[in-house]
Amino acid sequence: MAVVEFSLKDGISTIFHTYMRPEDSRIPMGYSFEIQQNASESHGLPFDCEPMQMREASSWSWIVAKFLDMVNPKRYDEAFPPLFTIGVSLTQ
Repeated sequence: MAVVEFSLKDGISTIFHTYMRPEDSRIPMGYSFEIQQNASESHGLPFDCEPMQMREASSWSWIVAKFLDMVNPKRYDEAFPPLFTIGVSLTQ
């Protein structure tokens, strides 16, 4: 997952990037190969590469906390800034 904070005036000001991996205990029996194949084919990441083995990669609470720290660092505002996403149908 990657999140970038930018403005037209200042350009990119903050970048958050992390790998996301399901916990081994959460992968249903029989789906491990399919998940590994998708990660390898779609993202070029084998499951045994170093970034995918980081403890944080499967800690959803850590990922959410870091994301919230970026978009609302002081937790002062109840409203989030505008967030934009790129859909999966993006063609290159």
